[in-house]
Amino acid sequence: MITEIEHHLIGMIYDASLDAKWEKVLAALVEYMACSAGAFIAFDQLDPHANFTHIYNFPQTFINSYQDAEIRILDMQLHQEKYRNAGVGHVLTLDGTAYAQVPDTNEYIFYERCIKTSGMTYVAGILLEDGQYRWTLFAVYRRPDQPFFTEAECLKLECFSTHIRRALQMYQQFNLVQRQHNDFTKILDCLKVGVILLDKHYNPIYSNVLANKILKNSNLLWLDQFNKLKTKSCFQAQLNTYISSVFYDVNPQQVQHQDVGGVMMLYEEIEQSELKLSIAPFSSFDLVHSVQHQNHSDKAIIFITPAYQSYQLSFSYLTDVYLLNRREITICELFINGYNLKEIAKKLSITISSLRTYFKYIYEKTGCSSQTELMHWLMGIAFSFEHIT
Repeated sequence: MITEIEHHLIGMIYDASLDAKWEKVLAALVEYMACSAGAFIAFDQLDPHANFTHIYNFPQTFINSYQDAEIRILDMQLHQEKYRNAGVGHVLTLDGTAYAQVPDTNEYIFYERCIKTSGMTYVAGILLEDGQYRWTLFAVYRRPDQPFFTEAECLKLECFSTHIRRALQMYQQFNLVQRQHNDFTKILDCLKVGVILLDKHYNPIYSNVLANKILKNSNLLWLDQFNKLKTKSCFQAQLNTYISSVFYDVNPQQVQHQDVGGVMMLYEEIEQSELKLSIAPFSSFDLVHSVQHQNHSDKAIIFITPAYQSYQLSFSYLTDVYLLNRREITICELFINGYNLKEIAKKLSITISSLRTYFKYIYEKTGCSSQTELMHWLMGIAFSFEHIT
């Protein structure tokens, strides 16, 4: 059963996808979980602008120790594999006092430099993202005079982590284009994900370019004559349930026994998914210039992707590290999404000869020597929107 407090906390998590106030989320969850400290760390080698480190309620002595690069590397060496074994989205609990029992080891060094100085011995941490270039971790800590984490508390933390992972997906999508556009509606239109915003009466108040195209052409999602979001009858009840769960104050009795938002698939036939939807709360911004000064303080946001959604590349990473220009990156993005040379040339209104010249420059900058090698390299650094279930 979800309580009103938990619903409020989940709303804060999704608000952070836009305002990036993760430290506020961290502090609130530390307090709710009856813990003493917390940490939320994101590292993205492909997009350094997305990196952040939030540490809540640790003493300065610990912060000073953790600023040492060797200690951070030691932390990853000791714990990265343990988190991976627990699995993304699952809690790993540790008792740091065990490290004090093994002198002359890396564990003992970490105990002396970090655990002892922090005063925190129990940790419940969750790996939120894990990949060749990305690492995101959320953890809460308790002192030795506090109880160790129970199974029920770990399950509750995993529930919150699902929403944090979804909010991170939203945050990363916004972060990809917000440096190029200040107007939020332009940011949404640049996303390679469909976005629909609904008010508490289920009326759409905004949809971006891709969402408009889906609503216009899809037989699985559309607007009826009353401007209500509709899908096939077999999916409508589930869609309505997910949307209603976002608005706790509309009918708290209806939503208190379920989670907030959710993920669903729409399809014509079983095992042939055509659209994927992520439904979440979203209430931190006002589309003043897009909705004629109406005040919409509570909203639901729906992210929509086709079953075969497009891969995306980090422009800042490829520009800063490999010196690719915008046209070269656009060619790479079309190439990784299945366009052949003729189709790329037509889409960019250039000749095949010019396109081959672009590929020559791309090969030189990336160190690749063939289309096959380039494809494998691009697949290693590309990412797409993930619907977190």
